[in-house]
Amino acid sequence: MKYSKDHRKKHREGNKKWKDTKGYQKYREKWYKKRKENNYQKTYQQNNPEKMKKYNKIRSNKKHNITKQEWINCKNYFNNSCVYCGITEEEHRKLFKQDLHKDHLIDDGRNDLKNCVPACKSCNSHKWAFTLNKWYSKENPNFTKEKYLKIYNWIRYDCKKYIEPKNINRE
Repeated sequence: MKYSKDHRKKHREGNKKWKDTKGYQKYREKWYKKRKENNYQKTYQQNNPEKMKKYNKIRSNKKHNITKQEWINCKNYFNNSCVYCGITEEEHRKLFKQDLHKDHLIDDGRNDLKNCVPACKSCNSHKWAFTLNKWYSKENPNFTKEKYLKIYNWIRYDCKKYIEPKNINRE
């Protein structure tokens, strides 16, 4: 049992060191380029129309109801990087040709700023419908207690500072 825990810890440390290297970045770029060239996503969607209908129906309820300024403040709070792995928005644009995603911390939770954090395409996909505590735990190679506490402080306290009052038209 002790060997298993020690081995897991060394493995996680090795993964963190590997992810900080240029070799890892090149590996990810090559992997995503290959997927794009093979039209993996388009082929899957064409071969699974019923699954795509179901997926799109679920996704339609997951639109964040936040202003542009709230989103900017949220990204600034997290240093314009993925809350889970730490990839910067600039690196994300180079790698994926898109901005960071608005990730729901609680999959079927609120659609406001309290349930929103910036996440890279990779982390957003891996997290999928898992809860924060189930997915972003000590078993996750990107996990750090500091990042977890920052996320916790955001949803518990700090996001409230950035929520803009909504205009309500009363008749």
